[in-house]
Amino acid sequence: MLKLNIKINSGLYKSRRIQAPSSIRPTQDKIKQAIFNIFGKCIVDANVLDLFSGSGALGIEAISRGAKYVLFVESNRLAARIIAENIKNLKIPNHLWDILIMDAYKAMAMLHTRNKYYNIVFADPPYDKNQIKKILQTLSQYDILERNSIIAIEHSFRESIPENEYNFLLIKQKKYRDTILSFFKTNHEKTSHIPGNI
Repeated sequence: MLKLNIKINSGLYKSRRIQAPSSIRPTQDKIKQAIFNIFGKCIVDANVLDLFSGSGALGIEAISRGAKYVLFVESNRLAARIIAENIKNLKIPNHLWDILIMDAYKAMAMLHTRNKYYNIVFADPPYDKNQIKKILQTLSQYDILERNSIIAIEHSFRESIPENEYNFLLIKQKKYRDTILSFFKTNHEKTSHIPGNI
């Protein structure tokens, strides 16, 4: 069953609604708004990696706000199909996005062969599965990030947070009841598009 309760908050597709499968846990609207308030204009012209994409709400919001490109990574085939339908319904141009239907960790390992670099990463993994360290460790192993990239991870308050591991530094946190947004920054040697200070 699908539900139509995810609204795009700003940008080109403002107030349009997208579908989400009822089997996923979509990012709450206030949390999504907080993510983009924090990123601000850094989203414009960014290359975005949207891991554990779900409905694609974060990546689509990024495109709406001016991202140059978003790669959606989602292992669930139904969810990936709904992302594609949402994109088709919004008539988002093909050059702005791609979808990988595969495990997020396998995707990160594969992406380093593409010679494409990302400066913003969204990750909304399953809660309480100790995924945060694994995400950061995997990102650190592969050359897919620009210098000063920002990684935004949504997770349960019960999960432990590495503050300075795998070349990533915890730079900001916001708490919403049982949910925490953690923002990490890294310094790699790539020098093209670099997000502004957060």
